[in-house]
Amino acid sequence: MTAERQVTSERTSQRDHREQAKREFEHAPSWLKAVRCDMETGITRMQARYRDIAASHEAQREDRLREMIIEELEAADREYQAITEARLRAWLHLAKDDRDSVRLVARSYDAVFARLPGALEFRRAMAVQAVVARVITDEDRQTLLDLVPGIARFLPPTSLRLAPRPDAATDEEAAR
Repeated sequence: MTAERQVTSERTSQRDHREQAKREFEHAPSWLKAVRCDMETGITRMQARYRDIAASHEAQREDRLREMIIEELEAADREYQAITEARLRAWLHLAKDDRDSVRLVARSYDAVFARLPGALEFRRAMAVQAVVARVITDEDRQTLLDLVPGIARFLPPTSLRLAPRPDAATDEEAAR
């Protein structure tokens, strides 16, 4: 197979995967069930939902995000961190095409959290810190700070980098 055919085949496979994930997401009974999957599928599903939310009016956008946030917060800590990672990665992917929509959704996301109890904001902060310190590159971190300025209050100094979890490789392999 030539390199050009291989690239075309890989793109087709990725497109098919994204389309399948979107179809599954549309029929998922809840947000949390929709994002309980491998990282790539979760990111794809989140991108589809966030695109849709960005197109809605502010009040509707915040209502939908509130429902999603409440469901996410029901997850165990480890799962909530995985959801947080998928969300941040989804925002980074979406920003490549439409930074304004990501900023709009992120502002609404922050507005919803501002009306929730402080303990939930603390949980969010801990998850964001863990994800950014372990798996987000410095370049992506800077992009997130540009997209979601409010996230800065959760982030450790750039000089602080945590070692990956010993079971991180196992998690990635299991997701495949």
